[in-house]
Amino acid sequence: MEFERFYLENQDLFYRWAYSHTRERENARDIVQEAAMIVAKRWSRIQHMDNALGYMLRVITNLAKKQARRPAAVFLDDTGWENLSEENKMDSTLEQQEQEEWIYRMLDHLKPEERAVLLLRDIEEMDFAGLAQKLGMNLSTAKSHYRRAKLKLLKLWEETYGKDNLQ
Repeated sequence: MEFERFYLENQDLFYRWAYSHTRERENARDIVQEAAMIVAKRWSRIQHMDNALGYMLRVITNLAKKQARRPAAVFLDDTGWENLSEENKMDSTLEQQEQEEWIYRMLDHLKPEERAVLLLRDIEEMDFAGLAQKLGMNLSTAKSHYRRAKLKLLKLWEETYGKDNLQ
């Protein structure tokens, strides 16, 4: 498979994966671009690996961790909004943003394998066989990671909002 095809087929996953680590849209885009450049340079070797997707996700994770260790710079445009485009300001309600932020914060409480399975299953809507193959694990392991992730998130939700606020 060519790198361009690999990248285009998975670019949404790469962005969401980066966003789950950074929680900032622009930083997530930058990380995905940097990861793509790194993997593209090594593609002749990587494309023959059993889990090229897992390799790319690991590069994204490592870049996000590296970026988190750097001091952050904040730039304001003339409207005073930090790093937000007009489209992003207008298309989300406060409640949706709060829920999204809570979910991404809670993903930090999951093990990397649990987070990967949960994102591929619930965000990418992959079946268990497909996500197990992409992550290089057997089917029962993928299902176990998914169940543990869901139970941890449920427990965290109950601790934060109470049992009466389950949706």
